[in-house]
Amino acid sequence: MEAGADTVVVVSNNKLAMFKSYTNETLDNMDKYFEGMDIILTEGFKEDNKPKIEVFRSSVHKTPLCITDQSLLAFVTDDTVDVDVPVFGLDDIKELSDFIVKTFLPEK
Repeated sequence: MEAGADTVVVVSNNKLAMFKSYTNETLDNMDKYFEGMDIILTEGFKEDNKPKIEVFRSSVHKTPLCITDQSLLAFVTDDTVDVDVPVFGLDDIKELSDFIVKTFLPEK
């Protein structure tokens, strides 16, 4: 990509990764990239009105970013917070992943 390619694909015998340049995309018009996927986790897009799980480390930031955001779904932190959404510790990986699956994947 540094040499000017818009798309780069890295392939081995059992894995594929694609890097594609884009401009001014929003989550609402990116679905063409994610066909056939059950769950997509993104980082950034703080201004989009999409479900959010904030990861807040008190040693990195003074205050949370999305604590008053109506689309906040859950909060992951090493601190004590007063929010009206489920709160998970930084090491609560299984509990958080179970929450995500239960929230977004209907039982089959």
